[in-house]
Amino acid sequence: MSSNDRVRIGVPSAVVGVVFVLTSLFLGTPLWGANTIYVSKSHGSNSNTLAQATVSCHGNVPCTPWASLPGMVSCSLNCASYRPGPGDHFILYGGDSWTASDLGVNWQWSGTSSSKIYVGVDKTWYSSGVCGSSWCRPILNCGGAACAGNSNDYFQASGSYVTFDNLEMTGIYQNDKTYGTDDFFVVYAPNVEIKNMYFHGWSHGPVSTSANIYAIVYPGGGCSLPGTIFHNNVVDGSDTTKDSMNGIFACFERVYNNYFRYVVSAVLAHVNYVHDNVVEYPVYSYAGDHANGIFNFGPYSGTAIYQYNNVIRHTTGCAGCVNIWYNGYTAANSSLVAYGFNNVMYDLNSSNIVDIASHPAGNYGNYYLFNNTTECGSDTSTTTCIGGADSGKTFQVYMDNNHWITSGAVCSLGSGQGTCEPEVTDLAETVATANSKGYTSSQRYAFSPTSATAPTVRAGTNLRSTYCTQLSAIDAAMGAACRADTTYGCSYRTTHHTLSCPARTSNTRPSSTPWDIGAYEYATRSNAERPD
Repeated sequence: MSSNDRVRIGVPSAVVGVVFVLTSLFLGTPLWGANTIYVSKSHGSNSNTLAQATVSCHGNVPCTPWASLPGMVSCSLNCASYRPGPGDHFILYGGDSWTASDLGVNWQWSGTSSSKIYVGVDKTWYSSGVCGSSWCRPILNCGGAACAGNSNDYFQASGSYVTFDNLEMTGIYQNDKTYGTDDFFVVYAPNVEIKNMYFHGWSHGPVSTSANIYAIVYPGGGCSLPGTIFHNNVVDGSDTTKDSMNGIFACFERVYNNYFRYVVSAVLAHVNYVHDNVVEYPVYSYAGDHANGIFNFGPYSGTAIYQYNNVIRHTTGCAGCVNIWYNGYTAANSSLVAYGFNNVMYDLNSSNIVDIASHPAGNYGNYYLFNNTTECGSDTSTTTCIGGADSGKTFQVYMDNNHWITSGAVCSLGSGQGTCEPEVTDLAETVATANSKGYTSSQRYAFSPTSATAPTVRAGTNLRSTYCTQLSAIDAAMGAACRADTTYGCSYRTTHHTLSCPARTSNTRPSSTPWDIGAYEYATRSNAERPD
């Protein structure tokens, strides 16, 4: 109901305004809310009224947006006086760029569980002069210099129940490394969704430190971000000097459908669910950070982590990089449990292929690795797949249906350094042997079976009634993933830097007959080489 509607039912408008303001202040609710507000740097003005800024810009019709998003340094006049509230949508003009004098953004406002705030886009509203014939993202770009505010962070989000969608962030410059500065997106609040973002184009000065900047970071102590998720994002350093930036350093319940390339580390986080991500071409840090693919510190909550349908590849240029690590930075606890399945790893460096548990001595629980396809090294140099445990550290690894491509040992742990159950229905073979059977790293889907007589086909154990039943009881979507083969993460479309998820349509694993070994399930109707 608008204020004019209130006048019509016989209440004086002045009284209505006073009652509304006092009620809002007493209840602690926003003075406004549930508006769709349009924002354009090139066409907007912060002197436009709220009524003008809410005139629909859908399909590039004439409209009167604001020039700034609330929280931006440049937000002034009517933009500055507006208090975002539950149900608000802020639509940024595709192709517009907000620069160093506009940034960063200090976002302080919250939605509710049933009425979230949305900060994002309408894909019919964009600049054809910038984007061309199809939509492209709005851009936050400090141009390789310090932003005007937020200690050079682009975005600080301290409000909960907010979705941030389809923003491009580029041109950040690292000139400091006080923890929680010089980062793209700093999250302080729970129940924040960050999706479809594109992070790229970072640079740095001669900073002397052992730390680096992050695309997403939670700088607080402990893990207190329930409901916060990071998905369908691209973090791509291909247009940089390829010697800085990390993907995620945070505590999230779920990280999925992301694409990380040319970063020092993709995932450094306490996370329960890490799935359907692609990690490739990790780089050395100019500042001395250790490089990692998926380094799961440990559970965000509880004692279990689940890592599945991830692709880790092309790490050969980063000697010593960790490829995948389960519970790598958590205290010893015999109740810890991890499941890893349907992951594909190939063209890797020759160490730290699969690492398990943190360094201090103690019991780190149980690890269930099944239906993974792993080249333990590169085509020219393979090595031990699971190894490198510390003395006094114990754990139990259970392996089923894994396809290991290696000339070394699958599991090589010294006395008192953990135990790997003997692989009963795993297949371990050299690169040459795998190649002779049709499995190669150059396939569209690496080391996938190409015929019904391939040695991985129908050679495994059916795990539906064991692992899949257990996982379904925890999370239905994860249970469904267990009953199918790999999705191979997401495909990266370099035009406008968007993702197509999944990269591969999965095949259902049989309900009663033997499963295939490895991450793939061969199907005669359409084999693993079918197009996306």
